[in-house]
Amino acid sequence: MIDGTVVITGAARGLGRATAEALLGKYRRLILADREIALGETTARELGEGVRFLPLDIADPAAIDAFFAKVAAEAPPIIGLVNNAGVTTPTPLATTDAAAWDGVLDINLRGTFLCSRAYALLAAAKGWEGAIVNLASTAAFSARIGAAAYSASKAAIVMLTQSLAQELGPQGIRVNAVAPAMIPLPHKPTRPKYDEAFRAMVPLNRRGRPEHIATVVRFLLSADADFVSGATIPVDGGFLAGRTLPTSTE
Repeated sequence: MIDGTVVITGAARGLGRATAEALLGKYRRLILADREIALGETTARELGEGVRFLPLDIADPAAIDAFFAKVAAEAPPIIGLVNNAGVTTPTPLATTDAAAWDGVLDINLRGTFLCSRAYALLAAAKGWEGAIVNLASTAAFSARIGAAAYSASKAAIVMLTQSLAQELGPQGIRVNAVAPAMIPLPHKPTRPKYDEAFRAMVPLNRRGRPEHIATVVRFLLSADADFVSGATIPVDGGFLAGRTLPTSTE
């Protein structure tokens, strides 16, 4: 077991919880952060020893700074940060107002930046080395109708990941991202028509599961990825490999 703390945002459920489950027993402490307090406390309690929940709204810069200061004081060293928290509001361009656009960018992109900055500043001050894993999406590379804000935020996370890898590498912090394809989650059901269309574009002809993402996050945090930084790894069953067209000639 590694004597250090990993912080996971948006960890009350979904991919965040799956990531925490994949890291159980690997690190001395896991700090689950989420704005859903009751659910977060339940998740931490269910996951058991070494797991703690702390409330956090990553849209609030002051709250982020206070959160990381508290973790640094109570559970040092912080050696991993998983920027998992994110939102999506599928809305056509014509009905996407400025507030809705800002809401997606504030959580997905600005929140990732603010959490990464808070962690990096603490790590620099205390001499900690570690790893950051950001959650991008295949939407960063393959747009879809009704997801302009979401796709833009995730594409920006890819470049933010590369920029942070350059800036933070000299202080011993690796920065990478994972780009999931559609991962069915109980609290985010997809329309059967969308699900069918998506599967037709996946060479493996099946949907992903939360643990597919969590195990790649675990790898990127680990010493096995010691020379991996600035990368975005698609976990998509081959979705981004191209479109499953028939052969062009007989």
